[in-house]
Amino acid sequence: MSFTATPSTHITGIDVVAGATTVPGTGSDKYLLIPMTSLPELDEAEVTGASSNICKVAFAFIERFFQIFNAMAAADRPVSWTAYNPTSQQDEVARTATRTITHKFDIAYPTLEVADEPA
Repeated sequence: MSFTATPSTHITGIDVVAGATTVPGTGSDKYLLIPMTSLPELDEAEVTGASSNICKVAFAFIERFFQIFNAMAAADRPVSWTAYNPTSQQDEVARTATRTITHKFDIAYPTLEVADEPA
């Protein structure tokens, strides 16, 4: 097999929707739609309302993208994207852990677009 770049291959239900169709008053804006079930680390209350938390939203996306990359067979991974999870440190006293995830992208210069995969 080889790398499949199509997002729907990796995130079930991902789509782009017109804002005017789904969010009245947004005009011609378009929205990236990702089902909540694709981000199991996140629940609706963490996205909206009084208990929302941008840190939890960021972690859910970063963790999901790492899981997608990690689930690919090594031979099927893209050349222009690499993801690492080299360390997780636990603090038993504070009952917390630090998870470090690094995503590296090769980009075309000067456009700063993700580089094309080799043929």
